[in-house]
Amino acid sequence: MSLLEVESLCAGYGDLTIVWDVSLKVEEGEIAVLLGGNGAGKTTLIESIVGINPPQKGSIRFKGEEIQRRGVHRMAELGITLVPQGRGLFGSMSVLENLYLGSYAPIPRAKRAESLEYVYSLFPILRERKTQKAGSLSGGEQQMLAIGRAIMSDPQLLILDEPSLGLAPRLVETVFRSIVEIRRQKKIGVLLVEQNLRQALSVADRGYVLESGRMVLEGRPEDLEANEHVKRAYLGC
Repeated sequence: MSLLEVESLCAGYGDLTIVWDVSLKVEEGEIAVLLGGNGAGKTTLIESIVGINPPQKGSIRFKGEEIQRRGVHRMAELGITLVPQGRGLFGSMSVLENLYLGSYAPIPRAKRAESLEYVYSLFPILRERKTQKAGSLSGGEQQMLAIGRAIMSDPQLLILDEPSLGLAPRLVETVFRSIVEIRRQKKIGVLLVEQNLRQALSVADRGYVLESGRMVLEGRPEDLEANEHVKRAYLGC
């Protein structure tokens, strides 16, 4: 039984279908990467997975249980946490207050002190900035805070939507190293949604390529990186 199983999913908005017949899975303790360019349907797909926009068809199972009609408010309780594109921070609140918001549910709240120390060990700059308003942080620091807040919720499945977007190369490497460390230390599943194909495949155990709302390729990272279509479309080879 996989941690997350998406099967024959169609999703969109109203009568408009954007994602067609998509299937994917994430095993416990692995990093699965969902790749695709702008407009491929990646965000629409993950919005369906986390309950923001229920699917039109298909099934979503988490630890064997169907969740596609549970609603977004239940996802954190189940152990599914999304770091959205744009980070979704509360800019007028401090770093520490944003982190605390990640642990509002009873179980994560009981682990708040432990989780906070873990986040600070992962991103020491957040300890230094803990009283600073989130909106005044640099882009890289805000991304670290968004990931840290997600970790405060004690997830079993962490979904990250374009975590490298808008970051300098040095900070992209820092963010991706943190994702690998979180998976290794916390033994959680990670679904990483990215356009930065080369960087994403360097940390992945499994990869999927979404184009025009349809899954066109899936496989091991090394196989995807060697694929001629992938090289032409995404690597400029």
